[in-house]
Amino acid sequence: MVRLPPVYQAALDHLSLRTRVRKSEYIREALVDLLAQYEDLLVGDATQSTDSP
Repeated sequence: MVRLPPVYQAALDHLSLRTRVRKSEYIREALVDLLAQYEDLLVGDATQSTDSP
């Protein structure tokens, strides 16, 4: 579950109604963009956490 400030929730609701795209799809897209933006920081962390017992 994702909790958003009321202003963001209202904007997302409005956008979803206008475009008929699910809110979950917008959240998924935002998460993908965020992870791509910080990918260089995550690559080393991901390999370290999987190699550690």
